[in-house]
Amino acid sequence: PSRTKRYRAPAMRERRRAPRQEFVVPVHIDAVDKQGRVGMACNASATGMLIGTQSRFQVGQWVMLKFKPTVQSPWIPVRGRIVRIEMDEARELFRRLIAIDFERPIAGA
Repeated sequence: PSRTKRYRAPAMRERRRAPRQEFVVPVHIDAVDKQGRVGMACNASATGMLIGTQSRFQVGQWVMLKFKPTVQSPWIPVRGRIVRIEMDEARELFRRLIAIDFERPIAGA
């Protein structure tokens, strides 16, 4: 039996507009009702990101993310909407996985 529980936005299907690549960096997450939350990116593309976090969010909720692709890079701010939430009990930390669809694609990603 799978140990991952999925919660999807109604009528949403996997329709990625860009291929995802493994991308592991810390991410700052701000929502209207939750400021200063943190997570760890798992993978990303120009149009979205999968983030592991301990914070609780809602499918459909808008969030503001901030991350640095490399230590030397400037912070990249991006606004997105949570389109899926999964619980992965096999992970030791950041078991709540949130899939974010960016409001606008990130140039050069």
